[in-house]
Amino acid sequence: YLPQALLSYHKSLEGTTDSNVKTKAHFSMGQIYDDVNEIEPAIDHYFMSISHGGEAENLVAQSTSLAKTGNIYTAMFEDKAIDYYSVADGLASQTENPRIKGYVSSGLAGAYEKFGEPQEALKSYSNAVKYYGEADSPAKVAQNYIGAADIMLDYNNKAKAK
Repeated sequence: YLPQALLSYHKSLEGTTDSNVKTKAHFSMGQIYDDVNEIEPAIDHYFMSISHGGEAENLVAQSTSLAKTGNIYTAMFEDKAIDYYSVADGLASQTENPRIKGYVSSGLAGAYEKFGEPQEALKSYSNAVKYYGEADSPAKVAQNYIGAADIMLDYNNKAKAK
C-alpha cells in the first residue's frame, strides 16, 4: 500500500506547521522511495527531513536522514557518501543517543571499507561497537565485529579476525 502511504504522508504535511511532524513525514517518504529504489525522490525527501529537523533542532532525525543519504551514495559507489556520514557523525556526537551514534558509525565504516580505506573503516567499526554496546544492542555489536573481522581477513590477519 505504498501509494496510499505516500498520499497519507502528503496530507499530513498539508495539515501541519509542526517541524517534527514534517521531519518524520519526509523521512518516511524517503524510506518508501529508498525501499523501491527511486533514488532521486528518496534523496529529496531525506533532504527535506534534514531541513525540517534543523528547524526543530532534532539532531537525531538529521543524523539519521544524512546517514540514509550516505547509504544511497555508498550503494551507488559515490564517495560523497563519506561527506554525508561525516556530517551525520558530527551531529550524532552532539546527542546522548548511542543507538544513532552506532548507526552512523556503522554506516561510515561500511563506506570507508567500500572506498578502500580499511584503517578508517576499522576505527568506525570500533566506534559502532562501543556505541551499540552502550545501547545494549548485542546483535548490532556482533554485526560490527563481523565487519571488522572481514577487513582483517582481507589483510590475512586471521588471529585478529578471530
